[in-house]
Amino acid sequence: MRWTAGTRVSGTVRWDQVSGRVRARLTVAGPGGSAAVRLWYADYVRHSAATLSGRYQGRPIAATMPAP
Repeated sequence: MRWTAGTRVSGTVRWDQVSGRVRARLTVAGPGGSAAVRLWYADYVRHSAATLSGRYQGRPIAATMPAP
């Protein structure tokens, strides 16, 4: 699925099926530059929050949202 034109996401996602821990290291590349981000959440926890952190053009970025 593509939500924006010219933006690519690559990286790795690891899901520990025993603990439910999900971790990802991603690169988001678009016309304005690229961001290196980490994402993590607990899959088996009810109402878990997903946390994202990283850097875009040298500046820190951070976000939280309900886990997928």
